[in-house]
Amino acid sequence: MFKAWVLLSAIIAGVLYGKPPVVTEVHPPPFVEKVESSGQELLQKQQLLIVLREQAKQGRLEGVETPLGSSFQEVIAAHESPEEIANDECWTYSYGHSQTKATFYYAHDSCSEELNHLRPDTILNKISVTPDFFRIRISEEDVKETLGKPAREYSNEAYGGYYMNYELQGFMLTFIASDEPPRKINRIQVIRTE
Repeated sequence: MFKAWVLLSAIIAGVLYGKPPVVTEVHPPPFVEKVESSGQELLQKQQLLIVLREQAKQGRLEGVETPLGSSFQEVIAAHESPEEIANDECWTYSYGHSQTKATFYYAHDSCSEELNHLRPDTILNKISVTPDFFRIRISEEDVKETLGKPAREYSNEAYGGYYMNYELQGFMLTFIASDEPPRKINRIQVIRTE
C-alpha cells in the first residue's frame, strides 16, 4: 500500500503543477489496488476523484492514453480497432477496443451524416467509463464530499439516471448515478464543452 501511496502522491503533484503523468498502463490505472479496510477505501476514492477532476481540466481521463480532441485514428493507434461503431441519439461512438474498456464518443452526427461511420480525422469529444474501470465503487455522497456541490445536478428523465456535472474550463466531468438514493455512480464521463 505504501508503494501505491507514493505513486499516487507523485501523480497528484504532477497534475496539480501542470505536468500530468504519462500513463503507460491502460486498465486499471497503476495506483488502483484492492484495499482491505473501509478507511483505506475512502481515502482511495477521494484520491481518485481528485485525480479525475484535475485530469478532466486538461481533457483527460485517468487510465486512458488519448485526450479529448484526439482523432479517431489516434484512438485506434493507442487502443486498437473497436469491436463496433454505433450511435446513440445521433452520437457516434466506438467501443470494444482491445486495449481499454473505455467508450469513445466523437464529433460526428449519425443522424445527418453517414450512419456509424468515422473518418480517421473525426474528433474525440467524450470519454465514458464505469467505476469498474478503476476497480472501485463510488456513490453520490463520495463525489460531493470530495469535489463539493456540482455546477448542475438533475434527474435525466429521457435517458434515466441522476447526473452531476462539474464544469472545468472547456471541459465537463460528469458522474451518472442510479435514480434512487442511495445513488451509486454507474458512469464517469469527461466531455469537451467548447
